[in-house]
Amino acid sequence: MLAARAGVVDDAVQPRAEPASDVIEWAIQREGTAPASLIYPSEDSRVQADEISTRFDVHPGLLHVSQGMSQDMAAVVVGDTGADFALALAYDRILGRGFWVTSRMLDDEDALWQLRSALWWVTSQLEQQAAHLTVSSHSLPDEAVAETAARLQEPNYEFQRLGRRREAVQDSDTVQLRPPQIDRSYTQLVAEEHLSSSILLPMQATSDGTLESVNGLDCPVPTSLMYPVSSGKVPYWYVDVTFAGDVAPRGRDLPATSLHALDVGAFPEVAMRASKIGVTFNPASMGLVMGNSLLRGRLGRPRLRSLSMRRWVEGMVRPEGLGVRLSQPGRQAELVARRLGARDRLMDVITPTTLPLLRAFIRHETTPKAHEAGVVVVALDPYLTFAKMSALVGSAEQVVSLVDTLASSRLLRRGLVLQCNDCRRTSFVDADRIGQEYECPQCAATNPMVSARWREGAEPAWYYDLFTPFRDLLKEHGDIPLLAAAELRRESRVYADVPELEFFDLETNRAVAEIDLIASVDNEVVVVEAKSSGHFAKRSRGTQTKKILRIARALRADRVILATSEPEWNATDLAHVEREAAKLTPFPATAISMTNLGRV
Repeated sequence: MLAARAGVVDDAVQPRAEPASDVIEWAIQREGTAPASLIYPSEDSRVQADEISTRFDVHPGLLHVSQGMSQDMAAVVVGDTGADFALALAYDRILGRGFWVTSRMLDDEDALWQLRSALWWVTSQLEQQAAHLTVSSHSLPDEAVAETAARLQEPNYEFQRLGRRREAVQDSDTVQLRPPQIDRSYTQLVAEEHLSSSILLPMQATSDGTLESVNGLDCPVPTSLMYPVSSGKVPYWYVDVTFAGDVAPRGRDLPATSLHALDVGAFPEVAMRASKIGVTFNPASMGLVMGNSLLRGRLGRPRLRSLSMRRWVEGMVRPEGLGVRLSQPGRQAELVARRLGARDRLMDVITPTTLPLLRAFIRHETTPKAHEAGVVVVALDPYLTFAKMSALVGSAEQVVSLVDTLASSRLLRRGLVLQCNDCRRTSFVDADRIGQEYECPQCAATNPMVSARWREGAEPAWYYDLFTPFRDLLKEHGDIPLLAAAELRRESRVYADVPELEFFDLETNRAVAEIDLIASVDNEVVVVEAKSSGHFAKRSRGTQTKKILRIARALRADRVILATSEPEWNATDLAHVEREAAKLTPFPATAISMTNLGRV
């Protein structure tokens, strides 16, 4: 465990001496200078071990930096297997403190004393931070782990007895018998220089919202290099880049080609990958580097991308042989959102309160037999008066606000319902075309604005027309995915999504699957299947589930949500999706339902 952290010297001539047990306390507490017994002096060395300044005791120029918030800040893994060692080492990398305890250490009184002393000190520190130390194992049963944890907490000194059973910290003990929760928090060992540096990088936006840098990024150069420039070796380090306002999910094996803003036929300048930070790359140039070049001449200047959700999805599924295009509901939602200015504004418009009003504009299947007050149906399209809309919402003030929002975005038009004197057809004529005389939209005849042209009353009444793609979106139940998106956005700190997408085979161009909503919720990828009926079509459960989970696997999705406006989703359908989602490899997903969408 110490060798994995500090490194070892490969010397076949001289065997290494086993370090003394005093290294345990240093290894756990991470403070002070490394014990002399850990230092390896060669036989021909004239320098005493206690005179050597070690690299690994203080990590010169390096800092442990935490990403995310977590109460689990240290972990003990007990067991004698290689898997236990690997698990402890992984926790050491991810949490910053991971400890491996073997049975031989527990049987050695001196080593056990060192373990108890060091872990008491660590636990006391964590208690002050309301943090946790977890104890777990890969190879041992829970009973053995609990017994080991009790032995490790026994006091060495009388004053420690009060700390034998720790006080509750936020309804839980400081020492907990479970694996640590590492999904949202981790640490990194980074170079202190240039840490948290902010720069301005000129960017240009593409049609799907992706931002591409116009210039190459000048890489930061540390003053202390692992190899001197004169050695002929290319100095190496890694650069982490995070874009402010970046919304695409991090990591997840996104192909590096999606992160490069390359000209056609150009070769990538540097090796790059998607990381938990955003983008991580080795700045060493992969292009032509002339001999005796200065250090700056050996570094690439990559043009980076900050991906939109649409471009991120395309990048993830392309290795699976799939392409992406907007489905018909997705195109309609995109058109409506574009007029509003943002998809977030569309989610703000479609609410349980406004849905009865908006759905009243859905095109009829047949001509209604009875006349409804405040509604005129022209060619199966209903047009509503302000009084009718107020009655549907229950508040004239809310309708005024909604009408102002939609009218200013050209999604709602005021107009009159008039009958032509020549063709005798009824038409909706918007306010822009109304004058003392107006032209019939059906036959282009000129009509005077007289009482014979409107249906009833001494003065014509204003009617309202909804943007046709908006009507069609509501007719195809496109409001259900938007209501689900609003619910996911409400419960998250960082949210982004993409309208309904159709996935197709790149070779045959045949449609493979249609997904109603793909969202990034606090960096979790969520795939949503929305049905107004609350169940799959008859005899389509297996086929539908297979299509949904194929896309979920390609996106490394964390959750699959079955959304509906009904009080519940069919229990058999939900159980089937839950079972199949748990089988996804390499990363299983959880499946849940989201119900009562759009209901007040």
